[in-house]
Amino acid sequence: QLLLCSLYKIYEALEEALDRNASHDAVAPIYFPQELGRLESIEKDLEHFYGQNWKEKITVPAATLRYASRLREVGRDHPEYLVAHA
Repeated sequence: QLLLCSLYKIYEALEEALDRNASHDAVAPIYFPQELGRLESIEKDLEHFYGQNWKEKITVPAATLRYASRLREVGRDHPEYLVAHA
């Protein structure tokens, strides 16, 4: 379950960054949120394991939070680097 909590934070940051940069020349050709989005499925899994208030109950390692922060930074400063993570 800890891995699932980490994946939530990672994909939350990644998908937000991709959404913000959908029209960027490097991102646009690989931007298919309906087909490739994972966040909604992860949220359903977390609700299954933790219940309705899962956001208040999950634990996320500090390393994961640093990685998510880095993804946001990359999305802001170098959107083309997101392609490798998408």
